[in-house]
Amino acid sequence: MKTDLAVLAERPDRAEQALTLAVNEARLGHSMQALTTLQQALNWGTDRQQLARLLMDNALPGLGRATAMARTHSASNVTSASPPRTMKRLFHGQARQQQDPPAADCLLPSDHLQLIRRSLATPLPATQRRETAHTQSGSQTRDQDRSKSAQDRPKTAAQPKISPSSARANTPKAGPQATSSVGGRAPANTSAATHPQTQPAEQNALPLFHAQLEHNGQSQPLPFYTEHPEGFQDQQAEGLSYQTPSGKPAYLVTNPSGAFDKAPGTAPFSLAPNRIYRLRAQIPCDQCQAPILWVFDYSRSGKVHKHSYPSEAGAAEVVFRTSADHHRAAFAIRIAGKGRLHPDQIQFRLSSGAEAEQRYLDSQLERTESALKKAQAKQQKQTLAQLEDFVRLQTYMGQDIILPPMHGWPISPDVGLLLIKQIAAQHYQAVVEFGSGVSTLIIARALQRTAATHKRALSPLLTFEHLDHYYAETQAHLAAAGLQGQVNFVLAPLSPYHAANGEVYPYYDVQPHLCALSRQLKSDARILVLVDGPPGSTRTQARYPALPVLLDNLVTASKFDIVMDDYFRNDERAIVHQWETLLQQRCLQFTRTEYLEFEKQACILTIQCS
Repeated sequence: MKTDLAVLAERPDRAEQALTLAVNEARLGHSMQALTTLQQALNWGTDRQQLARLLMDNALPGLGRATAMARTHSASNVTSASPPRTMKRLFHGQARQQQDPPAADCLLPSDHLQLIRRSLATPLPATQRRETAHTQSGSQTRDQDRSKSAQDRPKTAAQPKISPSSARANTPKAGPQATSSVGGRAPANTSAATHPQTQPAEQNALPLFHAQLEHNGQSQPLPFYTEHPEGFQDQQAEGLSYQTPSGKPAYLVTNPSGAFDKAPGTAPFSLAPNRIYRLRAQIPCDQCQAPILWVFDYSRSGKVHKHSYPSEAGAAEVVFRTSADHHRAAFAIRIAGKGRLHPDQIQFRLSSGAEAEQRYLDSQLERTESALKKAQAKQQKQTLAQLEDFVRLQTYMGQDIILPPMHGWPISPDVGLLLIKQIAAQHYQAVVEFGSGVSTLIIARALQRTAATHKRALSPLLTFEHLDHYYAETQAHLAAAGLQGQVNFVLAPLSPYHAANGEVYPYYDVQPHLCALSRQLKSDARILVLVDGPPGSTRTQARYPALPVLLDNLVTASKFDIVMDDYFRNDERAIVHQWETLLQQRCLQFTRTEYLEFEKQACILTIQCS
């Protein structure tokens, strides 16, 4: 039996006629046609009670008990029987009291039944119900209502048909006001504040299943949606089996969109801003990776705060504080791989008050204690590593040179070893240093030993310092080590540097000295540069001028290796990114190497000038 839905579209009773047609198609085995017709009936405004009544009276007669249960649910919105089991009886004939014709055994596939049962379980918003309520004996009233509705309702064009291959993906979806679904339980009646009006963008969302949420002393259904329903299969009493694509994580979310990147237009529950909540969940799962419970807190500006906790033996708990500008919230279950959920056993308990606040304080203390332990372990490991590097440095410098302290402002021992390795591995024609100290001593010694090892001329070291007392202190260390003659040490007070970006920086007066060094070098010179000054107290991003003054004055250089110390600071990272922008503007190639494991972190920017 095949009837064009465009014909029904012109009828005033099109919703009921479409339901009758869907039942007949299902009994004749035309499963995909039945699903398409049922979808159109839902689009035309039928509600759950009307659909359930027609299926009971026309498709499977004799189910008096199921009919009574459905009518009880229609009157009070509460039923003591499990709606999913009722739906199973409707479509699978597990409680038949009369002999059905053989054609009745031609039923819809289980995955389509799952969608239909969810549609049955989901009441549509009042604005969508175009048919007036029916009573058991009110046929005359029903005819009058249809006549009136036909006069008021404008004629609509024929609805497009849904192809069998896309029927599931295009199934009209019900919003989070649903009161039961596959595997869910019968909900208690809740207020309008608990079930806000569904927005048009989300009113067709179809939940995969309903869990139970206990909140403020009331029990209510909690719908869960997914962006990938094709990965799930309802196995009735055995649960809801799933297999995520390529084993990647999938999320079951209370957002009708099935995603969590944006706030939902509505939510099945409401939370207060800046309040502490405790969410406990039971998520039974067989043969699966442990699900992870997520809470998403959305502000009116769209910002999302996330809280998560893995489940253990099916139990999970999250204690969280909503943001001050809280607008909506959503819960999610993260799953991966293969497994089986039991929706009728999934339960959530949401509470606030003194108990939640105490649990929140306990969790904060636990996190603080854990963070302190991790920080202590990291610090111990870092301290041991620095001690080892200092011993290596002292051994390299020799017995006649005593290194000054290397904690606080000076470079760390790991950076000192990095400079030695760079000088030993590369044939630098010169080294430039912005900011003096123990690094000056290490570089001078490394240049000396490398020149002696390779029997070549000593490469010049040009160092700039702007403070008198540091200049004098470094001079004394160089003299004690017998290295003062190997360093062109310049006391260069800070003077205004006008950068091309319009900023003015207090920076070393270096131009005449860099130009003089450039004249000494060949056109293919490779230069090592250490940027360890001026200090950040002079201004934000105080070390930015280092690169532009090098490029503008050391014109004979073909390659720079620029070492940025203190790379753990935001200022130094921002400077490196600004340097990269400048190099792109000048069409110069570069590579960046980061040393994030160092005590204060470091970065080498290698620039090819020619």
